[in-house]
Amino acid sequence: MYISEQTNLKANIIDLQIVDAHIYKNQINSVIEYLKQPINKLPKYKYNNKKLIMEEYISGPLITCEVAV
Repeated sequence: MYISEQTNLKANIIDLQIVDAHIYKNQINSVIEYLKQPINKLPKYKYNNKKLIMEEYISGPLITCEVAV
């Protein structure tokens, strides 16, 4: 967003790469509960005065999960 503002270009795509994502056995129930949740409308982002601002964010319910060690 900052580069977009500085170059007078419109931001279009955010590319996110997850290299190591996995689920442990003791986390499966929490993952299933998460996957059953409705998909909310994506929030809107804008960059103003060197601050990234997120608007219209809808939070889902808190889902707890054990940490595997």
